[in-house]
Amino acid sequence: MEMIANAELITEIGEIFCLQYYLVSRGCYFGIHAEKISENGLLEWDSIQYLFEQREDAVHLIKILAENTVTPFSMCEVVDELLDLVCSLPKAV
Repeated sequence: MEMIANAELITEIGEIFCLQYYLVSRGCYFGIHAEKISENGLLEWDSIQYLFEQREDAVHLIKILAENTVTPFSMCEVVDELLDLVCSLPKAV
């Protein structure tokens, strides 16, 4: 795994968490892995493998997740919605 991005998440009650986003490669496919960390250690994590054939596509998605401070808990749902949006766009001629 290669860390691509990180972000800081501050909750409404002032809790501070570190979000770390990693590139995962399996064979010729790329995926993503995210971790939510507190001062006490790892709280949650999730991975989605085999998302892309191009490394750049996975890195781009990771940067979007980091910019929007997406947590591992909601990552699958967010990625599913993003992919549905992209796949439903009209194709260029």
